[in-house]
Amino acid sequence: MRIVFIPGLGENPDVFDLVAPALPGEKVFIDNWQELHAQRNAMDYARHL
Repeated sequence: MRIVFIPGLGENPDVFDLVAPALPGEKVFIDNWQELHAQRNAMDYARHL
């Protein structure tokens, strides 16, 4: 598994359209703003990942 963090996602979520073709294999994109808005702590968030 490869985790790629893309800073600035909150300002421009369309960046995934540019990045996705460059990443081989299956892709799952997680919107951290949405995940962290759920009042999760760091351990809950890590388990979710």
